[in-house]
Amino acid sequence: RLFQDRLVTVEERQWADDTMDQIMKTAFPSMDVKTVLKRPLLFCNWLTKDYVLVEQDAFREFVKARLKVFYEEELNVPLVVFNQVLDHVLRIDRVLRQPLGHVLLIGASGAGKTVMSRFVAWHNGQTVFQIKAHRGYGEADFEDDLRKVMKRAGCKAETICFIFDESNVLSTGFLELMNALLASGEIPGLFDGEEWPSLMQQCREAAQRDGFMLDTEDELYKRFIQEVQKNLHIIFTMNPASPEFSNRTATSPALFNRCVIDWVGDWSDDALEQVAEAFTRTLDLEIGQENTDKESAGADSFRSAVIMSMVFVHRAVHGACGKVAKQRDHLLFVTPRHYIDFIQQFVRVFGEKRSEIEEQQLHLNIGLRRLTETQDQVQELNTSLAAKEKELMNKEAMANDKLQQMVHDQQEAEKQRVKTVALQEEVGKSQVEIEKRKEEVKKELAEAEPAVDEAKTAVSGIKKPQLDEVRSMGNPPGGVKMTMEAICCMLFDVAKPGWDEIRKFIRRDDFIPGILSFDTDTFKKDAKKMKAVSKYVEDPDFTFEKIDRSSKACGPLVKWIRAQFRYADILERVGPLRAEVEKLEQASKASEKQLEELSATVEALEAKIAGYKQEYATLISEAQALKTEMGRVKDRVQRSTSLLQSLMGERDRWQRQTDAFGSQISTLVGDVLLSSIMMAYLGMFDQEMRTSVVNQVMQHLNNAKIPVKDDLDFAEYLTSADERLEWHNNSLPEDALCIENAVMLKRFNRYPLVIDPAGQATEFLMRQYAGSQITKTSFLDASFMKHLESAMRFGTPLMVTDVESIDPILNPVLNREISKTGGRVLIRLGDQEIDFSPTFCLFLSTRDS
Repeated sequence: RLFQDRLVTVEERQWADDTMDQIMKTAFPSMDVKTVLKRPLLFCNWLTKDYVLVEQDAFREFVKARLKVFYEEELNVPLVVFNQVLDHVLRIDRVLRQPLGHVLLIGASGAGKTVMSRFVAWHNGQTVFQIKAHRGYGEADFEDDLRKVMKRAGCKAETICFIFDESNVLSTGFLELMNALLASGEIPGLFDGEEWPSLMQQCREAAQRDGFMLDTEDELYKRFIQEVQKNLHIIFTMNPASPEFSNRTATSPALFNRCVIDWVGDWSDDALEQVAEAFTRTLDLEIGQENTDKESAGADSFRSAVIMSMVFVHRAVHGACGKVAKQRDHLLFVTPRHYIDFIQQFVRVFGEKRSEIEEQQLHLNIGLRRLTETQDQVQELNTSLAAKEKELMNKEAMANDKLQQMVHDQQEAEKQRVKTVALQEEVGKSQVEIEKRKEEVKKELAEAEPAVDEAKTAVSGIKKPQLDEVRSMGNPPGGVKMTMEAICCMLFDVAKPGWDEIRKFIRRDDFIPGILSFDTDTFKKDAKKMKAVSKYVEDPDFTFEKIDRSSKACGPLVKWIRAQFRYADILERVGPLRAEVEKLEQASKASEKQLEELSATVEALEAKIAGYKQEYATLISEAQALKTEMGRVKDRVQRSTSLLQSLMGERDRWQRQTDAFGSQISTLVGDVLLSSIMMAYLGMFDQEMRTSVVNQVMQHLNNAKIPVKDDLDFAEYLTSADERLEWHNNSLPEDALCIENAVMLKRFNRYPLVIDPAGQATEFLMRQYAGSQITKTSFLDASFMKHLESAMRFGTPLMVTDVESIDPILNPVLNREISKTGGRVLIRLGDQEIDFSPTFCLFLSTRDS
């Protein structure tokens, strides 16, 4: 801790380890030195309450977890946790826990000195203090900041970590003040004049608060200095590449004597490998290398070969800077920031190019698949067309069959309809004849039926006493007896009955009802009765008038007998007419039945014909639809065939491009690696040195068996023809160097500094970003801060010209020291926090070459 941390080179540190091991073996010969002193030796109380030795992997995971919270609460500047970071974090932590603990971190710019310091201070609950230096910041401002921070540490007992970067040393007076503070814990004359009473009052209040009874100002001031030494920890961060670094050893002895020196230096190869591994862990670097012998790449795998190549690139550029320094006496520096930028460019371009290649391949594969599908569809359409032609022939044949059936049934229906009409006429004539005959019969019967009805009425009017009178006659008159004999003959079929027998018949209950219900038709068919009754009727004395005088009961009976006999005689005469009428009616019924059958047949035929018509119309419609569909299919087949013929050349080209995708994928890693070198490292070199570095890296990649495209053009690889045309339209010269520089200005991660003696780049950028409302300013502009704040808030580009030196106020912006609070992204600018838009971009331009 006391000696090795101060050593600079790897060889010196290794000598210290070897010497320590040798001394331990000599002093403790029985001890296994390799086990006891197994490196790294990491002691802390972060994982437990005790200050003990911790495992490197466990401590690494703990630091990663704490860093996630640190990014959210304090500073969103990612830090890769490689082995050296763990060593330096614990060294800083050890110093900050000790009274009068101050540390001097010496290392390359971008090595993470400030971020590690802020992280350790945050973890230990210490307040971080950094001055807000800017171009107008002077010694008076610095003394005022020192008074504030000392009062906070000495009067308020606030534990403060004062991080002081060499970029904040705007004059030698700054270092003189810090040297005095480190040497004695106080700065003579800092609290003279009006500041002294105020300090004493605050010291007195602090002493009373803590229970100290101090009377004199000397006692108060002594306690104040003790509290400052106890609570104020200073961390200096310096870059050994700075020209002033060697001078500060002599001018500021306390800086090196009172501080624990931690030589962070540049990142080692092991650190570079770990950083590259951390950033590329999620990338599929082996893509396209399935058929490559990965073990022949000079490492365990193709991935390790790529990572080693990244380390080689960083070292190769470092060597190129040395060559430039020797040849042209011009100092160029390569820092870990360049390496981080290089890897971030690699990760971003790798993702973009892989997506681009896969998307192009997907589009071409879709096009080829569509062509194949179209060919299959054309074949299916031809097959479908043949099937539809066959179906059309069947439909037309079926339609012809239906038409013939319909014509045949129409003819048959017409025949049946003619028969039906003839039969209807015949039935009509028969009905007329029947009606005529019925009228004749009715006319004949009309003469007798009234007499019969009249006689029945008269008979029904015979009263019972009148019958009793006839029955009581012992020797009735001749007319009465003749009447009763005729009645007995007609009703009871008894010829010449005696009077006593007649009297019995008269007593019967059905005597009068039998007369009233007498069946004339049956009577007229019995010739014997007709002949017997005719003798009575033909008798001149057998009249109503004569018999009625003899008996009122027999008069109506005579009228009935004569009416029935006459009616029977008429029925006998009209019998043939009635038979003829009945025969005609039967014939008429048969004709009507036949007519109904013919009508039903005609209706059935007409229904069938209507069905045939519907089916025929359907078949014709389907046939027409098939013809239309076939026409459409034929047109589609013709268009598809024509398209396929015209795309045959394109298909071959697409196929060649698809086959070439394998080559593009196989060289993806190498191509992206070279492109990332151009964007991250080579901007500070001229064309000759750029070509030299690229050739050196390509030779290494060939030796490492990492494929690279032979004719790789960075501008064409990273931009499109439309973008380059737009650049030329915005006054960019067409030479290769200018185009490469334009690519860097478009795809930067860190804000670029443009060395532009002729002003061409500035003019190009102003035209290129004119649509984005770019603002042009300089550090000498009175409105510089206003322009800077506005551009960061609203995400517009800012062009700062005539940059001979960087205003320290820009350091947080250049380092992107952003923080997140309540969903807002903030960055500290001077003494205020400004909303930071992710679309903000900054261009620095100088004419000093």
